[in-house]
Amino acid sequence: MIKFLIQRPIAVLMAFTACFIIGLVTYSTLPVSLLPNIAIPEITVQVSAANTSARELENTIVKPLRSQLIQVSTLKDIHSESRDGAGIIRLSFEFGTNT
Repeated sequence: MIKFLIQRPIAVLMAFTACFIIGLVTYSTLPVSLLPNIAIPEITVQVSAANTSARELENTIVKPLRSQLIQVSTLKDIHSESRDGAGIIRLSFEFGTNT
């Protein structure tokens, strides 16, 4: 095999050149995206109330809002957390859901 390649250097050079050109053409035509356009089916609801404790915010705002949002159809998961002055509710849906 090596003897065959040594006796035909022009054929080896032409094969290498053809592979190189085909590689350049395919490299320039392949679509490459660092951040593909994928819709993440998640909605975040943020509530802020100055000078309010986490317990008061949870009982007066977050809990009633969560009980209303849990009725949304195609809901996969709901997660809420309350801090002093702020509350966050995250709604997760199945992929393919139009949020």
